[in-house]
Amino acid sequence: AAAAFAEVDAPVTPSLRVGAAARVDKYGGFDARVSPKLGLRWQADAHWMLRATAETGFRAPNLTESAQSTIFSFDPGVVDATRCPQAQALARDLRTAAGALPPGDPQAVLLQARADSVTTNECLAGTASIVRENPDLKPETSRSHSVGIVASPPRGWTVALDAWGIQRRNEIGIDNPRDLLAAEAVQAPGTINRAPLDNDRSFSAAERAAYGVTTGALVSTVSRFQNLFRTEAQGVDLAIAGRAATPLGPTEWGVDLSYLTRFRNWSGTRAGWGDNLAGRWGHPRLRGTASVTLKPGAWSHTVSAIGHSGTAVRGDFYD
Repeated sequence: AAAAFAEVDAPVTPSLRVGAAARVDKYGGFDARVSPKLGLRWQADAHWMLRATAETGFRAPNLTESAQSTIFSFDPGVVDATRCPQAQALARDLRTAAGALPPGDPQAVLLQARADSVTTNECLAGTASIVRENPDLKPETSRSHSVGIVASPPRGWTVALDAWGIQRRNEIGIDNPRDLLAAEAVQAPGTINRAPLDNDRSFSAAERAAYGVTTGALVSTVSRFQNLFRTEAQGVDLAIAGRAATPLGPTEWGVDLSYLTRFRNWSGTRAGWGDNLAGRWGHPRLRGTASVTLKPGAWSHTVSAIGHSGTAVRGDFYD
């Protein structure tokens, strides 16, 4: 692999500056890729500045993703969309039968235990996951932009407000078992592997007929790295910083806030965007840090706080 980088920053007028940069990457097996960046900065006066940037990014597949390799893992808690509804129906009937028995009847305990076992087997099963390399992968790419304003009043503090957006394409990943099972009918042979029906762990032959079970228990899923995903994120950042003299010494303080307005993932299986995840688990809308630093003499004392807003305990797609 090899790369080259160049950057220039030049004044266009006394108040307008243009910054441009470009990086060229060349990886074995892939065409050379140019990633440019353009920035503008307009200094209206000593206290106001407007700025904007636009740039692209690039990541070539790593060896695990594109060279010969196999990854084995275990995915717990997989819901088998083909057998779970029938397992839940059987479990309800078993619990109903247990409730109809006289109190203390040992058969009731056995029926309850089997109901729990059936739902665990088919709705919370642990599944082997096998992932293989893909030499035909394309590089990941991204585009990002921002526009903002910076105010510097003559009182020792500054305020910066920036709106930004990031789009990533051709993200390398694998279909998780939930995605594969949700579209099992269109999967290639060998992608989803099941046990023979005559060795069923949950349903007897009579129960398979009664509940319409026509496929065996889930054993494993096999997938490969692919350019499956896209991600887009948008938000607003606010940074406030200041300094002041106090009887105890000079102080510096700052607040940095980031508000997430949109975060979406693309599902190749569903061929569409998911929900806006801003405000859901793992993607709080508001993140922030605040700090105050006191510098009496040769010492420096800092108090800081880091936090984020609450989130809904909810994900996307097949949550």
